[in-house]
Amino acid sequence: MTINSLQVGFFLNTINLLDKLSIAKNINTVTNNIFDGEPLILPIPENAPPEIPRIILKTKQEDLIMNVSYSRIDIIFENKQKKIIHFNELKEKFNDLIKKITISIYKNFSATTKRLGLVTMAGYDVKNPIAIIYKKFDKRFINELKDSKEIQAHIFKQEKISKFKINNWIRIIAQEVNDKRDKFNILNDLNIQEDNKEIIGLDDVILFYQKMLDYNEQNLNKYASTLFD
Repeated sequence: MTINSLQVGFFLNTINLLDKLSIAKNINTVTNNIFDGEPLILPIPENAPPEIPRIILKTKQEDLIMNVSYSRIDIIFENKQKKIIHFNELKEKFNDLIKKITISIYKNFSATTKRLGLVTMAGYDVKNPIAIIYKKFDKRFINELKDSKEIQAHIFKQEKISKFKINNWIRIIAQEVNDKRDKFNILNDLNIQEDNKEIIGLDDVILFYQKMLDYNEQNLNKYASTLFD
């Protein structure tokens, strides 16, 4: 297994973006200049849609990007060099990165949020990916599925992890048509349910990502072991 991408999302209620350059500088300071590429401070009119990024920070390799808008903050890792990256090593780095960024935006720029999310895509180097999926189905369906070029299975659960009510989406993708993609992928999307009305405090944001990164790893391991047995 290798991690192909990981995305952290803050769905914002408020944030002070009056001094965008100060935000960019502060984020780079607290993260020890991890975003070493040229920062983009976009001259977007204040009446433009709130979801349009106003600040974009990225590494020189552009494998780590942070987008800041009035409605959300996204921190996106993409494994562009296709290295073998195990989840536990990325989890440790992201836990620390999320904590530093959360403290900065909450304490210095009046950020508040009611929803948070974490999406991870893991890739697996396997032979006969289509067969892995269709053999798990009832025998009556095998003849219909075995000649497929791509099969996807979607699983949706609503759960309570620690103090958080979450949506837990699993998407399993087996494909044989695109050599630029892994033959077998498992995507896990964990996010706080839409009906949450309470502002999530600083400590709980940090706790959420600690718990969800752990649960994310458990999900990927559980579904992979079930499918590949």
